[in-house]
Formats: sequence, C-alpha cells, structure tokens
Amino acid sequence: MIGEVNLNGKTVRYRVKVKPVRYVTIRILEDGTLLVTTPDERIVERVLIEKRRWILSKLKIVEEALTQGKKGFPLFGEFMELDGDPGKLREEIREQLRAKVKEIVDEVSPRIGARPKRIYIIPMKNKWGTSTWRKSITINLASAALPHNLLHYLVTHELAHLIEMRHSKKFWSIVSKFHPDYKEKRRELKKWWFIVHANDLWRAILRWPEV
Repeated sequence: MIGEVNLNGKTVRYRVKVKPVRYVTIRILEDGTLLVTTPDERIVERVLIEKRRWILSKLKIVEEALTQGKKGFPLFGEFMELDGDPGKLREEIREQLRAKVKEIVDEVSPRIGARPKRIYIIPMKNKWGTSTWRKSITINLASAALPHNLLHYLVTHELAHLIEMRHSKKFWSIVSKFHPDYKEKRRELKKWWFIVHANDLWRAILRWPEV
C-alpha cells in the first residue's frame, strides 16, 4: 500500500508493509519516503499523525542531506565534479578506501588491542560496516564518501566489535576513548547515508555491475 498524509501542512509519502509485529515501526528511505511496518494498515495514518513531530524533524535532516548530496560527487568529505565508467570508478575508489582503512587500522589496532584478520570493502545495502567473531571487518564501499573523522570513527567502531560484539557499556567505553563525541558522529553518519544515496553516480557505482 502506498499513500500520502498531511503533517502540519506538509505532504508526506509513505509505503506500508503489513507484518505480524507487535509495534508499528517507521523508517525513512533514501528518497524521503516513509516505510511503515505495521500489524494493521488501518492504524497507519493515525500513528503517523501522532508521531508527526518526530517524523518532520527527521525529514528536515534528510531533505538537507539530499540537497547537499546534489552539490557534486562526495569523496572523502569533498564534493567534486566527477564522471566516468561506474565499474572503473568503483575499483579505483575501493583501492583508495582500502588504503585509508588500513592506515586507520594500523593506528588504532595496537591501542585497542585487536587487529582484524581480514578487511573486506564491498557495497552494503543497509549498513556502514560490520564485524564477525572470526575477526574480520567489512566496510561499506560507500564510506569512501565520508570525511576522515567519520571514517575513522566507523573503522574504530568495527575494531571495537572485535573485543565486544554487543553495543554494551563496555563497547561504548572502548569507542569513547577514541571518539568521545561518538553520539554526534552516529547522527552525522545517518545524514551522510542520505547524502551518498542522493548522488546519481554513487548509486550507479554501488549497483554496478547490476545496472
């Protein structure tokens, strides 16, 4: 089901996914559309109106990010004019990102007390990065768009998971030694997700060779 709702004078598009869940959840997609997961589609509009303040505050951030993402091609925090074959660019950017990630790993690992056995750089649909109990970390190719401070936080975050897999107090204590402002950086990463996916060339690079 696809619909629209008026929230304080703003028309907001939404899609509904009906599933046997206990609570209604709302997720903002890359184009600013709401994805609502609900046990009953009849309650969706009422829930959206009740949550309008939260929704509108998040949509404001998303819209600012989408506008920023159209300034140019974001690469390591800089917006530039760039064009070319998505496949070739993908491999060039992957190698640049791998080198920067390795530099951060070499810096942080001795201090954190954990080093990954393998580092993977691949496009990921829903995450900036992940780690496994087998001591490998995976970094989203899209993180090549990030400025250095956010990339450093992302890699440090995944290295900390090699010690503590859960987002526990112990985990955040480890992260905070390197990034005491980690809460702000987590918010910034959410904004950059939309900046990346607003860019046509980035979308082509992340989909290639499927496009």
